[in-house]
Amino acid sequence: MIDKTITTHLKVNSYFYELIDTSLISNNIKLKDDSEAYLISVFTDFLKQEQINIFFSTGDLGFPSLFSLYKNAHSSPGLAFNEYRNLGDMSLFITSFFRNYIFRRHSLNNLDYYVDMGSNAYLKASRMTHNQSFNSILGELALNFKSITEALN
Repeated sequence: MIDKTITTHLKVNSYFYELIDTSLISNNIKLKDDSEAYLISVFTDFLKQEQINIFFSTGDLGFPSLFSLYKNAHSSPGLAFNEYRNLGDMSLFITSFFRNYIFRRHSLNNLDYYVDMGSNAYLKASRMTHNQSFNSILGELALNFKSITEALN
């Protein structure tokens, strides 16, 4: 009898750790350990059911409008840090794993739109936090945003 079992990573975290580590090393991108851990956390969180529901329920053809997330950040000053961070996270996820879809869509929002929105959102969030560690992580991701997404594609 043939074993039809598909072996996968036991934990999603280990899958993303391996993917991120390998991609960054092969593209000569050096990030601090905290920044790599943040990336793993972001990508793992997007696989949770509540994130999937948010991701697929808010936008045109499956993608949320990053402009609407940006607008939320401006309209809720008390929540701005989280809104900018979420905008950066969403943009990072889209540009890392759905790059080909963006190219095929031929919409008004091209890849540069998602990259610029994400990078700027992380930069803005890094300037809003008083937590030095978070400031460093988000600042590093803003600075290396395009390189990271290209490496993970």
